[in-house]
Amino acid sequence: MSDQVETNTYYEPDTAMLDKVNLIGMNITDRTDTNLIFLDLIPYLGRLTNFLKNLPANDMAKVFAKYEGVKRVMQMIERSAQQLEQEMAEGMH
Repeated sequence: MSDQVETNTYYEPDTAMLDKVNLIGMNITDRTDTNLIFLDLIPYLGRLTNFLKNLPANDMAKVFAKYEGVKRVMQMIERSAQQLEQEMAEGMH
């Protein structure tokens, strides 16, 4: 069995959403303004998170292998959440 996710594994709307998020994610660099990326992602975030949370761990790894940009987006979201958490903790002191 291949480690790659087959394009037809998911419904076409999911594949189209993954393609779009992948394109956005592939444009993320260290100097990218995350606020601008979030603006581009707004139409897809709910569907993306629902899609990913319903995947078995094995399939999520396959999605990230095929869609590097989606992986970058999720890493950016995680970093932003950690930064916000840290800022909130510092604000309480």
